[in-house]
This record gives sequence, structure tokens and C-alpha cells, in this order.
Amino acid sequence: MRLHQITLGSLLLLHTALHSRIVIEQAKGVLAARRNTSLNHAFNVIRHHARSHGRLLTTVARDVIEHGLLASPDGQHTDTSTQ
Repeated sequence: MRLHQITLGSLLLLHTALHSRIVIEQAKGVLAARRNTSLNHAFNVIRHHARSHGRLLTTVARDVIEHGLLASPDGQHTDTSTQ
């Protein structure tokens, strides 16, 4: 029983990590295409925005994918094509 719980817990963590990674990779692609820049630079922009606004990387990535925007905690949005 205990081993089964550990295995299910591990699977859930792996699923969550994979999903987060997919969201981040998609956001990198969106931002790189909009700004005509490299994937590495796009990731650095997303990461910097998340850190400087105290937001989770995956939350910022979702904003980029769903709205094409970088949002701060106060709800202000910045168009990803201009930063």
C-alpha cells in the first residue's frame, strides 16, 4: 500500500513537471516568434518578468500563451511584442 502511494505521488509530480515544461516551451516559442529573437532570449525575458514581479514562471508562461501578454501581479499587462 505504501509503495503504491509513493508511486502515485511520483507519477503526479512527474505529470505536473512535464505539463509545466510544455507550457514554458510553448511560451518561449510564442515570445520568440513575436519578438523575432532566440528561444534562449525569450526564456530569459519570461524568467526575468516572473522574478521581478514575484510570479511563478508557469503563470507568466500561461499569460504569454493565452493572452500574448506579460502581466504583473497588479493586473497590468504588457504586450509581448514591445518588451
